[in-house]
Amino acid sequence: MTAVDRIPLGAHRDKKAMTLSSQSVSVTDLLAYQIGWGKLVIGWYEVGVVQKGTPQMPGDGFTEWKYNDLARHFFKKWPLDQGYQQEVMYYQVATKLIEIVEELHKSGTLDKEGVYEWANLSSGKPWPLAKWIRVNSAAPYDRAAKLVRGFAG
Repeated sequence: MTAVDRIPLGAHRDKKAMTLSSQSVSVTDLLAYQIGWGKLVIGWYEVGVVQKGTPQMPGDGFTEWKYNDLARHFFKKWPLDQGYQQEVMYYQVATKLIEIVEELHKSGTLDKEGVYEWANLSSGKPWPLAKWIRVNSAAPYDRAAKLVRGFAG
């Protein structure tokens, strides 16, 4: 059982009882935040690796890295809390991210710097795709998970 599973659907999950990026957020918001970031990473992979193009960064209608605006956008776009819809979407996104990591590992490109130019920092410093994925999926997850565990008690 996860911390999220211990929080009943409905009002408890929608209570704005935590703070993320100076915003009051709910468990529903945090799951939406994770889905949003995961969907961005999957989209970057689809365009940058599969189609060998240059993904729009950060994407989903945004051209600048305005994290608070992105978070609010994810809260509105991915609440899906009708029954377990949001949890199902979250696990689908997480499963897809794992599949991507496994595929890149098999191809030998996951940990190589500079293979995917679009994954370089704006300063030009090359990053391996493993780090890019970790920073844009695991890091937001870690922050959100700590908040949810604290809320769930």
